[in-house]
Amino acid sequence: MKELNKENNMDHRKFVGGNWDTAGKKQIDFLREEGLQPYHVLCDVGCGSLRAGRHFIDYLDPGKYFGVEKNEWLTDAGVAQELTDEQRRMRPHFAINDEFDFSSFRNTKFDYAIAKSVFTHLKKDKIKQCLDNLLPIMKDDGKFYASISIGSSRGNPKEDSETKRFRYTIEEIRELATGWNVVSLGHKGCFQQTMLKFVPIKNSIQVSIVTAAFRAKNMDRVLKSISSQTFKNIEWIIVNDG
Repeated sequence: MKELNKENNMDHRKFVGGNWDTAGKKQIDFLREEGLQPYHVLCDVGCGSLRAGRHFIDYLDPGKYFGVEKNEWLTDAGVAQELTDEQRRMRPHFAINDEFDFSSFRNTKFDYAIAKSVFTHLKKDKIKQCLDNLLPIMKDDGKFYASISIGSSRGNPKEDSETKRFRYTIEEIRELATGWNVVSLGHKGCFQQTMLKFVPIKNSIQVSIVTAAFRAKNMDRVLKSISSQTFKNIEWIIVNDG
């Protein structure tokens, strides 16, 4: 990390959107409610200047915090100005890139991951890149949380923007989330945004749906119901009862 002047202004706090004393604390309180324990391994996607990271580092066991950020100066400022010497000794790990590249973490599997106010500044292709790259490094029972702003995507900016807001429907995010089950948690962990919970689909599990053939007039409704499920490893058995 680069040496920074600790007497400079607090641009690194302003850049991540304010609420410095409350927003980060809200994230760790939320994840603890969702089951985060000190021994778990956490990936903080878009860790910025460690508004939440400093709380995670305090709570987690040494070496369990991993942060990904595209703006190196933000993370440099967070490490230099927001962490204590004791927190730095907790061995936080950081990756600086704009491609959601987690490869530098070397075979690490995550129990939890969070991307607060990240998808709200990204186009669909970047959101999908994050989801696709994160899925293989989540544990089978891992949980990923990402906040979005609900609304029509028609007026979204043409390019990723750190200052402009992107809006999506939950269904649009589900379409991008190949290999994930996605559920909405409402405003949990957020002030105004909507928190989504992503859980890896366990392909070893299959659901069988059995329908009696004499209910033929209802088959179109059954098919529509099956097709609308977010879990896709389904077999549909139609029983001919003669």
